Amino acid sequence: MIWTFSQQFGSQLISFIVGIILARLLLPSDFGVIAMFGVVVAIAGALVEGGMTSSLVRTNEVDDKDLSTVFWFNIAVAFGVYWIIFFTAPLISRFYEVEILTPVIRVYSIIIFINAFVGVQSTRFVKNMDFKTLFKIRLPSLIIGGVVGVWMAWKGFGIWALVFYPIVQSTISTIQFWLYSKWRPSFLFDKEKYKFHFNYGYKLTLSDVLNTIFKNI
Repeated sequence: MIWTFSQQFGSQLISFIVGIILARLLLPSDFGVIAMFGVVVAIAGALVEGGMTSSLVRTNEVDDKDLSTVFWFNIAVAFGVYWIIFFTAPLISRFYEVEILTPVIRVYSIIIFINAFVGVQSTRFVKNMDFKTLFKIRLPSLIIGGVVGVWMAWKGFGIWALVFYPIVQSTISTIQFWLYSKWRPSFLFDKEKYKFHFNYGYKLTLSDVLNTIFKNI
């Protein structure tokens, strides 16, 4: 409870402070451009996870086949989703009539692929109730990402400060997850394990997608 509360409180506090500073340095239109495709990235994130990691948490006994199958599923879906977003970015840009939206979407969406590398590692820490390590990983990542975002905004990078802030945060977080986690994926993909976790996970995915659309309508 202590570590989870500390992480949540710390994250909210840091995000609040960074948000205020960025709001003073950037234009409202910069935040608006990011918000335009925020729902797309959120839906993509729900599709990548596919509820598979939640299935790992509720499964009593998991082995390397379970973990590796879910890991490679996440990577494959993230790869496919990213390229779909990459090629449809000009269409989204024309729809909103904002020219800079195309490169912004293509760069910002890299975060989808980065996060796919830590789904299983993060789940293992949750399953083992190792919330102290999660705190040690996520809070420094948020601080470093926030510092980079504020520095870029101060140096006049404009909207790109809002793009690289979460990318740097996710990259630092991913590196730490791989350093703290002893598990490494094997080149395994078990069809039976996939069916087992998918049959549970796809329902959560549909729920997450509907919830994301509802929140962003």
